[in-house]
Amino acid sequence: MGEVINFPQRKTGEIRPSVPIRGLSRVEAAAVVGVSASTFDRLVSDGLMPSARQVYNRVIWDVVEVNQAFDCLPHADSNNAFAASASGW
Repeated sequence: MGEVINFPQRKTGEIRPSVPIRGLSRVEAAAVVGVSASTFDRLVSDGLMPSARQVYNRVIWDVVEVNQAFDCLPHADSNNAFAASASGW
């Protein structure tokens, strides 16, 4: 969780690289999950990803919630030993 994520759309002087990013734009949240923004929208509407938080006129996704939701997604191969184990290891 302490991993620093560098997104190209953030301006260089806007945030120090050593500061972990907590709030994500829609495009950034989709990138964290590894899908397009439109697929991320579908995941949100289907309840598989969290909804955004509202900060004035901005909508921001919590990277912790996005990561937790990703952990709950099913594995493609349910017969996989990793997927079948309770701890994942």
